[in-house]
Amino acid sequence: MSNTQKKQKKNRIIHFSWIAKIQTFFSSLHRISLNKKQKMARRMFLKKHTGELIAIFFVFVISCAVFHPLTAIADVDTGPHIISEKTASLIVESIQNKTRDFGILPQAQDAEARKIFTIPITAYSSTVDQCDDDPFITATGEYVYDGGIAANFLPIGTKVRIPELYGDKVFTVNDRMNARYYYRADIWMPTREQAVQFGVQYVMIETF
Repeated sequence: MSNTQKKQKKNRIIHFSWIAKIQTFFSSLHRISLNKKQKMARRMFLKKHTGELIAIFFVFVISCAVFHPLTAIADVDTGPHIISEKTASLIVESIQNKTRDFGILPQAQDAEARKIFTIPITAYSSTVDQCDDDPFITATGEYVYDGGIAANFLPIGTKVRIPELYGDKVFTVNDRMNARYYYRADIWMPTREQAVQFGVQYVMIETF
């Protein structure tokens, strides 16, 4: 047992001994009857032990404050809060970071591929027989455009490159294919003839 633990144990013993004295004192008061003769005896007893009673009370209050401290009230006004120079510097720096120039962000064409797939790619155009609903509206609710691509296995908004066919051109997944096609992509083209001419090609794609 460390010295700190021994000291704490000793203080607890003293604390409980004072509680026992208080209990004994009030028990003796309770045993005094309420008739006139005993009332006089009780007054004499209180007068005789007033100093001791006050001392016991203060010891009890102090010991409670030591062994059972109350939780501080958060709303107590502790006066003005003065921050350190280091804290103030950090606050100013964090504010400046919100408007600081971070430089030029990398272009999508230069982004490093996160995943690479080799899949069959087909093409489609805005004709009724090749689309489920409105032939000019994609699954994202926007109009078709050059650079849009449909795929079921990639999240909407995924950027796609097809180096073998289009070099660094970046496509965006903005549409879905028929549910029976999963690892497959469908490039939008302006005309049906272009889509038919494209056919089916197995190529590597990069996603990021």
